[in-house]
Amino acid sequence: MPGIGMSVGVFERLAPRLLPYGSVYALDLPGFAGTPCRARDLDIVGYAHLVGAAVDALGLAAPVVIGHSMGAQVVTELSAGRPDLTRLVLVSPVVAPAQRSAVRVALAFALAASKEPVGVALLAVMSYLLTGLRPFFASMPRMIAFRLEQRISDVEADVLVLRGELDAVCPRGWTALIVSRARSARAVTIPGAAHSIVHRNAGEVARLCAEHAGLTHPSRASIPRARSRRSPRLSLLATVARAREFLAILCRDDVALARAKTSRMRVAIVSAEGMSSD
Repeated sequence: MPGIGMSVGVFERLAPRLLPYGSVYALDLPGFAGTPCRARDLDIVGYAHLVGAAVDALGLAAPVVIGHSMGAQVVTELSAGRPDLTRLVLVSPVVAPAQRSAVRVALAFALAASKEPVGVALLAVMSYLLTGLRPFFASMPRMIAFRLEQRISDVEADVLVLRGELDAVCPRGWTALIVSRARSARAVTIPGAAHSIVHRNAGEVARLCAEHAGLTHPSRASIPRARSRRSPRLSLLATVARAREFLAILCRDDVALARAKTSRMRVAIVSAEGMSSD
């Protein structure tokens, strides 16, 4: 689950690195990054209900649930009501008690963003532009109001909390508080990383998620390797997929939007594997 205003594109590096361990499902939250939202005033509980419905519709049995940033709140709420979910991963969870005001959380996000690569910042800006101001600012107070450190005590799953060393949004004391309130949890800090570790540190995050789930480590030959750069053909396919996303959003075509997002993720998978798209 992505964070506030973000799309599944934030997982374009993580998803391919999880595929050797099993099937991967990335879900966009309604109202974010061009995804339509017909239900008004959805809060974290409402998002969790929708995600739970998707898990059931897909027929997933005891999936490993991963949430990034505000997505960590959504999967915490989901897991609190689902004892069948036994493995939970909270990546860069929000919001720390000391940051529970719009100004403080905005400053924390800005400080964390200053530690990110330019490519990550551009990905976030594009997602926020597609989301628009109304859904973003409508979700902000609900994100700030959610008390993850309280809800985590109702989660029966084994919890892994991941944070970047340079992440001002998710300080070490905050993850320690989450771990202390959970029934079974541990926290790991990734050195030199900031808030968007699912993108910049995808390989390490994938390894830790698989280890937490007790999954067998695949052979080195089957682990997708990052390319130094995409081939011209893959770059063209990625550009076409993004263009199809924009067109589907303008036309308000839900089916075309889903296909375009899936196509974009497939390009990311092929790029990570270093294979031809044929």
